[in-house]
Amino acid sequence: MTPLRVSTPEGVAVDLQPAGVGRRCCAALADLLLVLSLVGLAELVARLLGATIGTLVATTAGFVLFWGYHVVCELRWGGRSLGKLACGLRVVDACGLPLTPAQSVLRSVVRAADLLPGSGGVGLAAVLADPHGRRLGDLVAGTLVVAERAPRPLPAALAAGLRHNSLDTPLLRRRIAARIGLEERELLIDFLLRADGLTPEARLSLGTRLGERLGRILELGDGHPQGENLVRAVVPLC
Repeated sequence: MTPLRVSTPEGVAVDLQPAGVGRRCCAALADLLLVLSLVGLAELVARLLGATIGTLVATTAGFVLFWGYHVVCELRWGGRSLGKLACGLRVVDACGLPLTPAQSVLRSVVRAADLLPGSGGVGLAAVLADPHGRRLGDLVAGTLVVAERAPRPLPAALAAGLRHNSLDTPLLRRRIAARIGLEERELLIDFLLRADGLTPEARLSLGTRLGERLGRILELGDGHPQGENLVRAVVPLC
């Protein structure tokens, strides 16, 4: 797949590596088998409840699993379903930022169209036709499935920020792991590494915007660092 260079809302260039068709198909097959297994298990349980209630339970379980599985997984594990997690893939916003709940829901809704005609017909055709491997759900939701890269080592000067870090708590570490992806981590590191070379106005503006976004993502209150100081506190925890 053709690499994609995008510019984040903060004006920072990020290189994204779209996932290959083979890995996407493997992840989709793994997710499908898991959903079908869960639906089958629900039907077995439903048979014990009698015809009327059992049918209602089985139908509800099938509906919830088909429409909700990907949304729940993607929001819980930073754009990854269990199949994508096993295959080293992740869904991100088209700017390389974390997937939003609205984007995840929209991708899930359009998945029905991707499966027409037959199994994966339209969706597979879209993936093969698009230079960045996007299916219809990605095009509509403004998302991209990327291949995970190994994170680069954190420079020693930035790693030192872990000492006396007020954000170093189990809760915030879990949020950071789930909500800040590799691309966003690289963006934050790039900003800190070149901050000294920016003009004071550009440094303040970019640091403020990045800090505000981190505050929203991590659900931080007013008692935490702000702007560039928040970025410096978060990066060592990524």
